[in-house]
Amino acid sequence: MIELKKLYKFMSKFYLSYKFNNETISFLQAKDILNNSIKAFIHSLKSMRMYVYASKGIIFREKSRVTLEDIFIPYPKKSEVIVETIKTVVSTGTEIAQLNNLPNALVNFPYQTGYCGSGIIKESGKLSNFKKNDRVCGLISHSKLVILPNENIFKIPDDISFKDAAFFPLFVIAKRSIDKIHKVSDKKVAIFGQGLIAQILIQLIKSLNPKKIYSISRSGKNDKIFFHYGVDQCISLNDKNNEYSNIDYDLAFDVTPDPEIVKLCLEKINKNGRIILLGSARGNTKHFDFQKCFQKEIVIEGAHARLGKIDLDEKNKLAGNYFELIRSKKLILNYEDSKILDPYNVVECYSNLSKNNVQYSSMIIDWSKYKNFKKKNIFSLLNIKINGLNIYNPREISIEYFKEDNDNEKEKNYSTLNKKISYALIGCGEIGLSNAKAIQSSKNSNLIAVADNDINLAKDISKKYECEYTDNYKNFFLNKNIDVVFISTPHHLHMPIANEALANKKHVIVEKPLSNNISNIDEFYSNLKKTEQKATIAFLYRFDPKINFYRKLIKDGNLGKIVKLDFSLILNKPKSYWMSGNLGRSNSDWRKDKTKSGGGIVIMQLSHHFDIIRYITGLEFLDVKCHNYFSDNDSIETSSNIIFKLSNGSLGNINTTYNSTSHEENSFKIYGSHGYVDVNNSIFYSSKKIKNLYQNQFYKVTNFPKISLRSKLIDDFSNSIILNNKCNISIEDGIESQKIIEKCYLGNR
Repeated sequence: MIELKKLYKFMSKFYLSYKFNNETISFLQAKDILNNSIKAFIHSLKSMRMYVYASKGIIFREKSRVTLEDIFIPYPKKSEVIVETIKTVVSTGTEIAQLNNLPNALVNFPYQTGYCGSGIIKESGKLSNFKKNDRVCGLISHSKLVILPNENIFKIPDDISFKDAAFFPLFVIAKRSIDKIHKVSDKKVAIFGQGLIAQILIQLIKSLNPKKIYSISRSGKNDKIFFHYGVDQCISLNDKNNEYSNIDYDLAFDVTPDPEIVKLCLEKINKNGRIILLGSARGNTKHFDFQKCFQKEIVIEGAHARLGKIDLDEKNKLAGNYFELIRSKKLILNYEDSKILDPYNVVECYSNLSKNNVQYSSMIIDWSKYKNFKKKNIFSLLNIKINGLNIYNPREISIEYFKEDNDNEKEKNYSTLNKKISYALIGCGEIGLSNAKAIQSSKNSNLIAVADNDINLAKDISKKYECEYTDNYKNFFLNKNIDVVFISTPHHLHMPIANEALANKKHVIVEKPLSNNISNIDEFYSNLKKTEQKATIAFLYRFDPKINFYRKLIKDGNLGKIVKLDFSLILNKPKSYWMSGNLGRSNSDWRKDKTKSGGGIVIMQLSHHFDIIRYITGLEFLDVKCHNYFSDNDSIETSSNIIFKLSNGSLGNINTTYNSTSHEENSFKIYGSHGYVDVNNSIFYSSKKIKNLYQNQFYKVTNFPKISLRSKLIDDFSNSIILNNKCNISIEDGIESQKIIEKCYLGNR
């Protein structure tokens, strides 16, 4: 039989990466999760079980950093139980100290936090005193599932709620401190601190008939709660006019992390007094007056005893005492200022705590709604990285590998052609600026003139590229040196200007989309068929090497029949975009005016992507169903969900929005009967033989050449004019995209 240590070493040897919620996590975090999973499995093996439970727990990963991550719970030993957590209480002072790694916090990161909770028994060891579904409370950490020794949990009576029971460990700390005192009646008592333990402590002391009780704190923000519990006087030390110098007392309970409080106690405590330390001081007390301590004959005693350090009989006695106090309402827990958290928003809460931003008197994590835990065997615990076997660990391969040995075709050198095509640019906003740069960097083209209603925008490009400028584009039609006009205006002006250009014997490039409305295209298309002039639309992605690689992969049948497409475009467009674009280059409201733009995100963004889908798959859109979302009472959509059917019967989905505030995403996935392509991440899989590659493995293609897609568009169009052949993108392609846009708006106008 293989030794457990050897098994651990064997399994660790093959472990190279781990995935958490589909996101890559740090190596150290992955290593911790792996180690915990293997240890849990080995623990289960000792109990002759082949599984562990996988759940979620709150981990202090490092200083000031909190995660909700995988927790692995083994089958319990004979005297252990697994508790399915219902409620846990955040012990604010202790957990702030642990999270910020303050002195005396006594934690090593990563650290699983929490020690007050309640729940029900999920699994029970053979010698345990508990049965499945028993209601229990005790030293339960912030995790959906917790494994505990039998002696650290206690059965909850039927008339006690999970919420009340979860506070039991805090009661133990408060009660044990009072047990240090032989007599409280007729004594004046000062309680320093206003946290949860102090709130329990004040009620226990009140029941012992003290002469007077003072609540002393720095801020005094919980004074109202303490007056409700019967405090005679509340003193805020931050108040310049506080009454602390005018009081005296016989007993002091320090329930704070402040190392200076014990010195304050010494100043005002009476002779033969007693100072009980419940809090864990976060630092050393400096310049403590030991002489005064001896003169007053003061006893200073620590009383911060946790449940796990107490004799079992004493613990059972404490549990019975606590439940009786709750039942008789002699101990009342304050929930008026409580914050109820669920496991998924607790990380934000701890982020505030790490900055000492404590807004509530108590915080309770409600795990009852979280049901996502399950059994796992050892094989499902590991995500072993063997390149190619899964999508997260594809084999990398250079695009150079796919070039045919006899493929001697070189990059076309357009600069060797005898003629260069002259361009005029109409529209000098931010897209116009990009198009001007592309024309000027093209090998077979020149930018000789620009036009814009805003003469300053035209002048700016003219200065950059040393060309003529005007605020009246009609001047271009009289200039015989201009071969092509590139229309980069708002959508509603595309077709009117394009028609004028054709009438004046100019070739035309139209920025996408062709128009704000499909009905405006008919006249232009009719005129184009009657002339010898050429026209194209700026569908740039047809020149992307990655798109063309996967187009060929699909065309060659390596994915089989296309069966499904998923496309996601998640963007964060601020309100300023609708008035000044992405760069703020020009101010205009045309994007928000539906009569000018034709719509929102569908026409602004997806006209490109409808063409990509047609181009890469070779399929046409047959049916389109679209739901649009309009924000801020706008007439243009900012989010859209589209379901479509392609000409081979397959379905596709497009999910897109401008409204993201957290992240941006661009994802395009194609599923075939024999393979799969993740276009944007450049990953593919095929069950068919491709050159000498392994079948049924995932590959990531790398080293695609970096090119300017706009310059390629210009090169291609100018070359088609010089050689009088077809360009890569026809106006018919633009019309097909416009038809799909029209279907998206049908019934959503």
